[in-house]
This record gives sequence, C-alpha cells and structure tokens, in this order.
Amino acid sequence: MSEREIFPSLTGLRFVLALWIALYHLAVLYGTAGMSQSPWIAAGAARVDIFFVLSGFVLTHVYAIRTSGRLNFGKFIAARIGRLYPLHLAALALLALLVLGAHAIGQGQEVADYTLLGFIANVLMLQAWGVPGSGQWNFPAWTLSAEFFAYFCFPVFIWIGARLASRPLALWGLVIAFVAALSYIWPLFGFGQLADATQVLGIIRGACCVFVGVAVRYLFEPAALTRLQSWLVVFAGAVVVGSGAIAEAPLWVVAAGASGVILGFAALDRSKAFTLLNTPVLEELGRWSYGLFVLHVPIFTVLGQVFPRIGWDGPFDTAKGAVMLACAIIASAPAHYWIEEPARKMIRGIFDRRIEGQKPLKVAN
Repeated sequence: MSEREIFPSLTGLRFVLALWIALYHLAVLYGTAGMSQSPWIAAGAARVDIFFVLSGFVLTHVYAIRTSGRLNFGKFIAARIGRLYPLHLAALALLALLVLGAHAIGQGQEVADYTLLGFIANVLMLQAWGVPGSGQWNFPAWTLSAEFFAYFCFPVFIWIGARLASRPLALWGLVIAFVAALSYIWPLFGFGQLADATQVLGIIRGACCVFVGVAVRYLFEPAALTRLQSWLVVFAGAVVVGSGAIAEAPLWVVAAGASGVILGFAALDRSKAFTLLNTPVLEELGRWSYGLFVLHVPIFTVLGQVFPRIGWDGPFDTAKGAVMLACAIIASAPAHYWIEEPARKMIRGIFDRRIEGQKPLKVAN
C-alpha cells in the first residue's frame, strides 16, 4: 500500500452527499408543504451521518495508518482548523452582512432571530452544544462544531482502535454496539433520539459516527474484499442507510450502513475499479464539496431576498430551485481555490512552525 494512497470514490461521494444536503435544505427553506418529507429527500436525514463516518475513515487513514500509529496532535489540530474554520467564517460573514443590511434598511424585525449570542457561538464553534440561537445562523454548520469536538476525541478513538487492530471485526462490532446502546439510552435523558441531535448536543452524534469510521478503517485491510464483494457491500450498505433513514431508525443502523458504503468504495478504489464516483469530474466536484456544504444556506438566503427584487417573485418552482443549486455549486469552486486552500496552507504553515519538534503521540505498539 502506498503511503499516499487516496480514495477518489470517497471524494466523489462527498459531492453527492453535499448536493443531497443542499437539496434537502432547499426543500425545507422554500419547498411546498410536504416537499421536505418526500421519501427521497427525507432520506437525506442520514447524509451527515455518512459524512461523519467518512471523516473517521479518512482521518484514521491519514493520521494513524500512514504514520504507523504516531499522531502529532498539534499538527493534526492545526490541519483541521485550517480545513474547517476559514470557509466557515466566510459563510458566517456573508450572513452577518445580510443581517446588518436588514437592520440598515429598517427591516430588523425580519432578522430578529439572528442574535449576537448565536453569532458568538458560531464563531467559537459551539453550535452543537445547545447554545440558544446558534442554529439560526448557518444552521448546517452544527456539523462543523460536532466534527471539531470529534477531533479532540480522535486520539482516544485511534488508541482503542490500535489495541484491537488484530481483531478488526470485533472492534467494529463493539463500536456499533456502543453506539446502539447510547442510541437507546439517550432518550431517557430527555434529549429525544440521538439520530436527531443537531444544535443540542449534536457533538455526541458526530463523535459516535466518527468513531465508527475509525473502526471501519481498521477493518479495511483485513477485509480484503474482491470487486464483487465490494459492490455487494456497497449495495447492502446503501439499502441499510436509505431504508434506515426513511424508517427513522436509530443512529447505529445508519452508521452500520454507512460503514458498508465506505468500506466497499474504498476497496473498489484500491482495485482500480470504475465506480463513476472516481471519475475526474466527480473527484473535482468532491474537492469543492465543503464549499457547497458550508455556503449553500447563506447563498439560498441571499437569493431568496434577491429574486423578488428583480421581478422573479411568485411561488417556488423547479426553475428557481435549479438556479439556486447551480449558484451554490458554482460559488463552491472559487470558495475552494480562493479561500479554503490558501487559508489552509497559511494556517498550517503558522502552526507547523510553532509546534516544530513536538513529539508525536504513540497510539499503536
């Protein structure tokens, strides 16, 4: 296995998931009554959980498997801040300008729910901790808060993974069992279903799914799937994810299905199989996916205000939805190349110089 092995199908999958999320939120914000409950759109409720599992898989591959179990936590956090924070701030700034503009023209009552406390919570990445008003801003960004929390749990996850690496199927089963137990215990504390947790303690939902992704990566090598087996695992995982989401199944069901999808596509990439997701176009779109994910709600919000002012009022229809989605996808390209990549390199460079010489944390024997 090459130290620089990548999985282009998983990159392409990121775009599909981000587009699915954008479509779901478009239906929620502007769709007709019941549109967001369409089975095909509502199944997107599982989309963020697949993202979290995928994140755990990739992080383990890059920061544990490639490094033979030596994690430089300072560099790891620096890289993750550089990955998430700059574009998150850009999206937040876009919404802040919209809110300030509304106040400036005397329409402050229309943005009264955009509170200063909520804004500060977003700046501090506390959107998934239950801070009042934090979800009104860029509401999909609760996942970034949950992801960031999972980063601080990551050394524990790979420490456990490394010690059970010789029994990877048992590791995966134990992690799924842990998430299942927590899924059934969680409602007893009055928080509702764990699979529905977002702004209120969504950090636990995110960390659980990332932990599952860690276990999937330790399972990847020993599984040694053939191409046929890989496709069967992808198909079975997709069926579990889709049916589980539509049936509002517990979190562990969706996480288990996501495991199959990710494991299967990673195995197909290793065997150099064609998956459509690993085509150059989808791989490139996958690189833009974070921009699409973090910017689509601000862009939809702005366009929702602009359309009536240019004479395109009336009910929401397919044409408006297509234009909104197209604008979000197009905007994700400069967001990636002009904000995300340069800022990430700059932040990583600053942190790398400051933590140079820091000893890595050994998580494997």
